[in-house]
Amino acid sequence: SYRPVTTLLYRITAAIAGMEPRAFHMVNSVVNAAAVGLAVKCTEIVAYDTSKSGKAVYVVGLSLPTFALVATALYAFHPIHTESVNCIVGLADLIAAAFGFLAFIYHDKSRTCGDRTGTRDLLACMVFSWLSALAKEPGLMILAVCGAREVALYWLPSLRGTPMKSTVFVSSIVRFGVLASTGVAFLLFRKYINGENTGLNLGDSICDNPLVTAETTLSYVLSASFVVAMYVWKLINPFVLLCDYGYNSIPLIE
Repeated sequence: SYRPVTTLLYRITAAIAGMEPRAFHMVNSVVNAAAVGLAVKCTEIVAYDTSKSGKAVYVVGLSLPTFALVATALYAFHPIHTESVNCIVGLADLIAAAFGFLAFIYHDKSRTCGDRTGTRDLLACMVFSWLSALAKEPGLMILAVCGAREVALYWLPSLRGTPMKSTVFVSSIVRFGVLASTGVAFLLFRKYINGENTGLNLGDSICDNPLVTAETTLSYVLSASFVVAMYVWKLINPFVLLCDYGYNSIPLIE
C-alpha cells in the first residue's frame, strides 16, 4: 500500500518522541478527537433541512444540535472503532476519516457559496479527498459520498419536477464532474506510483483475498455479500470483534 500521509505522521512522531509507544498512542487520540469534532459538523450538514434555511430544524424529535451531538457520540464511542484508536496501526483510519470529513464539509460549502468562494471550497474538497486516500485507500470513497449527495439534492428533485434554476442544476453537474475527475486522477496517480497494484484491486493472492478461490460466480457473490452483511451486523451488535481478520477467518460460502 502507498500511504505517505500516514507514514509522514509516524516519522514526525518518531523524530519528536523517539519510539516511545505512548507518544504514538497520544497522536492517535488527538487525531481521533479531531475526527470526532469534524463529525459533529458533518452530522449537522446531513441532518439539516436546506428548504428551511435559518429556521429551527428537528430530527426524530431532537433539535439539530442535539441530534448532531447524539449521532456523533455514537460514532465516537462505538466499539467497532476501538481498534483504530487503541492500535498504533489504526492511525491510517483516523487520518483518513478526519480528512474525509473535511472534504465533505468543503463540498457542502462549495454548494452554498458564490462562484469564487465555491470554487476555492471545491478545490479544498479535492485536496482533502486526496489526503484522505493517501492516508488510507478507502478514503477515496468520500468523493462517491459527495457525488451521491449531488444526485440526491439536485438530480432526483429535478427528475421529480421540482422547480430549480438551470444554473443551479448545471453547477451541480459541474461539481459532480469535478468529483469524478478527481477520483479518476487519483487512481491514475496510484497506478503510476504502484504500477498495476493500485491498492484498490481485489488482487490475486489467496491470503490477501480468499474470494479468488471461489469456483462459481454464485459462491463469489454470496461470500462477498456475507462479508458486507456481517460488518453491517457488527454496527448493530458489536461483539466478538477482531483487530484484523486472517486468511479463511470468514470461510467461503460454497
